[in-house]
Amino acid sequence: MEAIKSIHDMIDIEELQRIQDNFAESVGMAFITVDYKGNPVTKQSGFTAFCAKGRKNSNFKDLCYQCDAHGGLHAAITGKPHVYICHAGLIDFAVPLIYEGNYYGAIMGGQIGTNYENLKDSIQLEKVIERKSNWENTPEMIEASHSVNKISIDRINAVVHLMFDYMQNLMEKGDIQFTRDELEIKQLEILEEKKIRLDLEKRIEESKFLSLTGMKYSSLFSILSVISRLAYLESAKKTESSIYILANMLRYTAENMNNQISTLGEEITFVENYLKLQSIRLESKLKFEISVDEQYYNVNCPLMMIQPIVAYVIEFAIEPKKQGGEIKIHCIQKENDIIISIEDNGIGMPADTIESIMNEDSIMNLETDRFELHKINKCLIGLFGKKYKLVIKKLTDEVGTVVNLKLPINSI
Repeated sequence: MEAIKSIHDMIDIEELQRIQDNFAESVGMAFITVDYKGNPVTKQSGFTAFCAKGRKNSNFKDLCYQCDAHGGLHAAITGKPHVYICHAGLIDFAVPLIYEGNYYGAIMGGQIGTNYENLKDSIQLEKVIERKSNWENTPEMIEASHSVNKISIDRINAVVHLMFDYMQNLMEKGDIQFTRDELEIKQLEILEEKKIRLDLEKRIEESKFLSLTGMKYSSLFSILSVISRLAYLESAKKTESSIYILANMLRYTAENMNNQISTLGEEITFVENYLKLQSIRLESKLKFEISVDEQYYNVNCPLMMIQPIVAYVIEFAIEPKKQGGEIKIHCIQKENDIIISIEDNGIGMPADTIESIMNEDSIMNLETDRFELHKINKCLIGLFGKKYKLVIKKLTDEVGTVVNLKLPINSI
């Protein structure tokens, strides 16, 4: 069903006010625009002192309203501008705002006099109502009437029809823009529906995956338990420790497959286990230090948020360096937030790499490893707001990088 349009859909009211003011200034007439119910949608432009003073009198004002209503109704019925004589003897007009058969309102105006170039002009103009407000008996109104502009009938008709044609063009432009906006809204709705459908399909596939892999994880833990027991019997303590750490990491991953949020304590434990395994692989090339106060362990933290950062640091900052390096993870509180810093003394991250990670426009050019950091940044902003975006800094021009990850303290 097509949406019912109002005058606000068809015309930019601010632009209409400027047009109305310019017309009033250039032709010496008064203007105001009303909607189809007769309610003003613009401010008065060029109103005369005579009409302003007259409308302070309740009887005079009521007669003005009757004239406006009659003129507007006549223009709405005929679909053409209507020029008429008001109760005070001034010439007024109504320019209908009609587009494709729909009436949206009218531009009411006039408050002008004329010398009536010929008798035919005076006879043709309709007197809306015969009643008069007897303003001629008021000296103040008589004086104000002297300032009323007098314009020829031909010029009045020319202005009125020019306004009518101009407004037709303006409404056509507004209708085109309204249609475009409606199409854009519908396209966004379609995209949103598509996104919801894809998310649902993804969840269904994940559910299928979990049902298929549930037994596999159970079997894997049993196998790791057997290997760990063999390592113990053979006195291979390092192997036993490694298997134990790996089993804990796999269990944490399996148990949180359907979760988006974990706690900082669980994430730090997972990262510590990861660093222990990497230390076994890299031996003396990797040293690490974790200093996070346990009072922050219950702070909400997006799942698998810190480990990808640490993995990136090891692969691109520590391993390429001949003598290796050290990773320090520490946490400080600033007001209602905590900042987790992952600091290294590796080869350092180039400035253009940092810029490409943080710049949304360069997303299509990001390598897979950098894209992980980009996703982390987007996730933080999406969950907590823009103030929680990643901050990546070089420690020096030659070595070292620090990645700061900010989280709100809301569940200590």
